[in-house]
Amino acid sequence: MAAEAPLRSIGAVVHPTAEPARRAYDELQALATAHSISVAQADAGGAYDLVVALGGDGTMLRAAGVAAGRGVPLLGVNLGRMGFLSSAEGDNLAGAVEALEAGDYTIEPRRMLAGEATLDGALLVSAVALNEVVVEKSAPSTVVDIDVSVGGESVAQYTADGFIVATSTGSTAYSLSAGGPVVEPELDVMVLTPVCAHSIRWRSVVVGPDRPVTVRLVGHSGALVADGHQVGMLPTGSAVTVRPHPVPLRLVRLKDDGFFMRFKSRFNPGSYIGG
Repeated sequence: MAAEAPLRSIGAVVHPTAEPARRAYDELQALATAHSISVAQADAGGAYDLVVALGGDGTMLRAAGVAAGRGVPLLGVNLGRMGFLSSAEGDNLAGAVEALEAGDYTIEPRRMLAGEATLDGALLVSAVALNEVVVEKSAPSTVVDIDVSVGGESVAQYTADGFIVATSTGSTAYSLSAGGPVVEPELDVMVLTPVCAHSIRWRSVVVGPDRPVTVRLVGHSGALVADGHQVGMLPTGSAVTVRPHPVPLRLVRLKDDGFFMRFKSRFNPGSYIGG
C-alpha cells in the first residue's frame, strides 16, 4: 500500500547512548534531505508524517508509543541484536529512504493494549503497550497471588512471579520466554501467560479481544510493567484491567518478508524431524 500523502517529515526516536544509533541518525538526516524530507528528533515534539526508530527492540517499543500517540506509521531500523519488529537494517538506510520516498512499502496494523490499575474503584495508573502488560512481584524475594478473570468469568488463580497479558505481536517477546505460544500478528487475540507459576498445571490461555482481562492481586503487593518499563507499584487488592487499545499501531514493512520467515531468521527454531 502506497503512502496516503507524500512523505515530507520524519520524527526519529534514537537510542540515547548507542553511538551506532547516533551515526545512523546523522546518515538518515543527510539521505532524507537529498529527497527533500526533513528529519528531527521525535522527542522534541512537532508533527511528522512518519516515525523512525533507530536502535534495538527497546527503542522500537519506545517509538511505538510515540507513533501511536500521533497516529502516524512507524518504521524500525535494526541496529541491535534481534530487531524482530524492524523492517530495515542500519547498513541499508539509503534503500530504506528511497523506498519510503517512492511509497514502496506496506502498512501492517498491530493491535496494542490499554491497561488500567485500580484500587477500590479509584484509578492508580494506566499504560499502553505494544507487546505486553505485566503484573509482577514487587521485590525479588517475593511472589504474587493473583486471580485472573476474562469478562468477569474466573479463569484461574496463580501464585507466581508475575502474569503477562500479551498481544499477538508480543507473543514472540516476554510471553514466549515464559513458555507462551507463538501467534501470528494478524490474529486479534490476547495471550495470557503466568511467569514461573508455582504449579505445573497452568499454561498459557489465548482469548479473544471482546472481553477485558482482569488480574487482581489477592496476596502481596506488585508492580505494573508495560513493554518492559515499570509504570507503578500496586498495593494488595489492586486490579489491573487490560483491553485492546482502540487505535492500532501502523507498522511499516519495506519488503514482503513473511512472519515465519522473520521468525526463523531471528529465533532459529530448528528443523529437526524425529524418526
